[in-house]
Amino acid sequence: NCYKGMGCRNLQITDEPGHEKWAFDACKRHFPNSRLFWNEGMFEVLGEASYSGFRSYYYLAIKEAMQRGVPVEGIGIQYHANVEKEYEWAGNPWHPVRHVTNPARLIDALECYGTLGLPIHISEISLPSYGYDPHDEQLQAELTRRLMRLWFSAKNVSAIVWWNLADKTAMGEE
Repeated sequence: NCYKGMGCRNLQITDEPGHEKWAFDACKRHFPNSRLFWNEGMFEVLGEASYSGFRSYYYLAIKEAMQRGVPVEGIGIQYHANVEKEYEWAGNPWHPVRHVTNPARLIDALECYGTLGLPIHISEISLPSYGYDPHDEQLQAELTRRLMRLWFSAKNVSAIVWWNLADKTAMGEE
């Protein structure tokens, strides 16, 4: 999530002009049969501070890179919905999760990124159930069903890639 001079994660190479082209070209040279996706985090792509349609950093970065000949062959949008169960965000209209779970916002974002003409992968999916009681697992199953239908309803979404299938394995202490 480093965009021109924003200094995110303090990676100086990402502020150098042309670093995207250098990285994608190197990957294409060493892995010629791989499809190269630009993959970003959920809040960087869909969050309140980051997503503003065709003016979003992620959208503009990909568009500009493609115009400069960077061989971007797909768009990755991570979706780690790891919110602490005890933190009741549902009643908080300012909690950042509300923006990335809003169906209208998700469809708008997928349609916006879809105008770039690249396949979109919803990547690194984590939808934890937070426990092993039937209610948590039913909620997890219902969220999964609804999100899968929503994601695949967007024209350019071609894949969904799960980060982990077992709760508390990729994230958590167990």
